[in-house]
Amino acid sequence: GKNILAIAGQESSEVELWDIENSRKIMCLPQRCSANMTGRLTKKKGLCMAVQAFIPCESGGYVNILSSYEDGSTLWWDVRKPGSPLSSVKYHLESALSIAIDGLCTGGISGGADNKVAMFALDHQQDSSV
Repeated sequence: GKNILAIAGQESSEVELWDIENSRKIMCLPQRCSANMTGRLTKKKGLCMAVQAFIPCESGGYVNILSSYEDGSTLWWDVRKPGSPLSSVKYHLESALSIAIDGLCTGGISGGADNKVAMFALDHQQDSSV
């Protein structure tokens, strides 16, 4: 029921979720308090270039996030598990500059600095590049 905004975070590899009604940060992905390997691994991906929030049917109404990075990778986050992403896929050889999810939350498209467009299924079984 909240109006949530997902943006590239203050730290280069982070994604921040904000409650826009109350103008406050709700969480960072990866979660900062988990000083584990995940935080270091996302920093190696470089700047967060694009972010898309969506609510898949099977999530029970919880927000999921796709974030694209400077190294061409895309991470899929479930806000219920902020310590590490559900998956990490590298669709581009250069920076992944944009990402969009379809209206049914079954797939999406990503554009990169490598002049490629990647279409993907959110189940990650039918990924393809054009």
